[in-house]
Amino acid sequence: MLSDSKFCSNCGHNLT
Repeated sequence: MLSDSKFCSNCGHNLT
């Protein structure tokens, strides 16, 4: 999921 963090850093909705 760490990879998803940087990948979806653009969306920011996945981080929440």
